[in-house]
Parts: sequence; C-alpha cells; structure tokens
Amino acid sequence: MQFASINDGEYFLGEKEIDAKSEKLIRSCTQKRKNGMPLSYCLGKAEFMGLVFLVGRGVLIPRPETELLVEEVLELFKENVAINFADWCSGSGCIGISILKSRNNPNDFCTFVEKSTCAIKWNSKNVALHNLSHCTKILQNKNIIDANFSKESLDLITANPPYIDTNDMSGLMSEVRDYEPKMALDGGKDGLKIYKKLLVAAELFLKPGGLLAIETAGASQIAILEKMWQKHFNLVKIVQDYANIPRHVILKKR
Repeated sequence: MQFASINDGEYFLGEKEIDAKSEKLIRSCTQKRKNGMPLSYCLGKAEFMGLVFLVGRGVLIPRPETELLVEEVLELFKENVAINFADWCSGSGCIGISILKSRNNPNDFCTFVEKSTCAIKWNSKNVALHNLSHCTKILQNKNIIDANFSKESLDLITANPPYIDTNDMSGLMSEVRDYEPKMALDGGKDGLKIYKKLLVAAELFLKPGGLLAIETAGASQIAILEKMWQKHFNLVKIVQDYANIPRHVILKKR
C-alpha cells in the first residue's frame, strides 16, 4: 500500500529516500497510532478484496472476514448476467464496490443504503475513487422499510449491519470502542435491531429467488435469526470465518 509517497517494498528495501514532508507525515501517523488510533484511520485507507478504500473517523474499517461474504456472493452469481442489488448499512461501500469491480459487468447496478451522513461521505469518495458513479447511487435511509425501491426489484441484498449486543459494547478493544462509529457497531438488545427490519425489507424488495447475504455475530445470533427468516426464506449457506465462527448467512427468498 502506498503511503507518504513510498510503498511497502520501497520502504523495507531502502530503495527510495524519504523527503521531509513524507517524514513528517509518517511521524504524525506513528504518534496517532501510539495513542491508540486504528492504523487504517492513521493511514486514511484500508485494503479490502485487493482494493484500496478511503476511510477515517465516522466510518467502519473494512474487516478481512467480510471478504468471505463477498467471495460467497461472487460464487453464487458466477454467470455474466447483470444484477441489480443493494448494499445496506454500506459504510465505506467496500462490499458493493468489490462486487462491482470483481464482476466487471457494465450492466450491474448497486444502490448503497446508509443512515450515517459521515459514512455516506466516505462511500461517495470510494465510488469516485473506483470510477463507479455510472452504475451506483447512494440512498440515505433512516427507516429500512421506507427505502425507495420497487417491490421485488432486487436480485441481491448484502448487509454488514451493526450486530453487537449493547451490553457487550464496553468489552470491545479500545481502538474499536473509542474510535469507530457506535452506529456501525451497536445492534441493540441481542444485536438484532437492524436484522428485524432488514428481513422485512428483503421480503418486500427481493425478487422471488433473490438472495440476502448478511454478516452476523455468530452461532447464537444465527439461531435466533433462523426463527425470523423461516417464513419467507430458505437457507442457502452459513459461511464460517477464519476462526471457524459461523459468520455469514446466505438466504434465498421463496
């Protein structure tokens, strides 16, 4: 990753001189990191699915385990048939942008749905960075059910919603708890606040056979969610993360 006019290889191999401006930037970043700021916020960027995303205070930092959700979606939509999809609780836009860039279908279209004004600013920057303005739009939406979609118009909904139980927030690592947005982490009682609305929206906006791909807190939360999805959805797959924790759920609308 490039930072302060020097990339990792150049830095470690000593192939490039660091000018005064770059040195000042590196020292500033080092001090911020020493004070507890997440590295991605210090750098102003994070890697996800081999792509660079601009990030900063007010937007969740993309996580490696979320890449597994994107990989599963790409596997399920292998055919080069255009898809119209929504990326809910989109944050930086890393999920939707990665799907668009990986599929590289000129007729795909993604609507990013986000509540936070600050997160939307970062989402917009990343859409511009990856030259995807022509096949995306960003919708600020405070009530999921009121989102401006036609009934049964979407092939796919992806979401990495806030899913941490409010009672567990204080136990998070300090660099997460003290720096990343609470709105993107705190899922209310049992961490289920957004899922309840999301499942209603998915039933309304997905085409029959459309997929809902969501990240969760793990097995106990999935067990509760199963009772909520059974009426309108069939389970396609539960995907484990790198620690063998059931993390992602793929559902198909009946």
